[in-house]
Amino acid sequence: MGYKSLLETQTITVIQPAIEIFQDMEWVEGIAPDPFDIKVNLQPFRMSPRRVVPEGYRIEDLVLVISKSYKLKSSSVYTKQTADRFIYREYIYEVLSEQDWTDYGMSTDHFACLAVKKEPYRVPLEDLE
Repeated sequence: MGYKSLLETQTITVIQPAIEIFQDMEWVEGIAPDPFDIKVNLQPFRMSPRRVVPEGYRIEDLVLVISKSYKLKSSSVYTKQTADRFIYREYIYEVLSEQDWTDYGMSTDHFACLAVKKEPYRVPLEDLE
């Protein structure tokens, strides 16, 4: 197994929020895209002198997600972007911060993000029928 394949060891299901659109002279909520799967490397968050846990979160609930192909997005008060969420092992996680490592000349260009476990995933009733 090459080191590049180590960046694709788990599968997560990305859930993107609906985006507001301007229609008939007012902002209305659009339709959320369908969930989709991506391959990532998901690791527990580890403390170090340069890494600290964001205030209000427990270290046990944080994960580091590394992806070669897709940049997960965190929320922004400036652009009104809502954070991406994803499903992994029966829980929903929400992206807290993101990093783009594609312009650094590394042998494995990638994106990294910090995410927090939010709530158990419940299958929608229409999917059970």
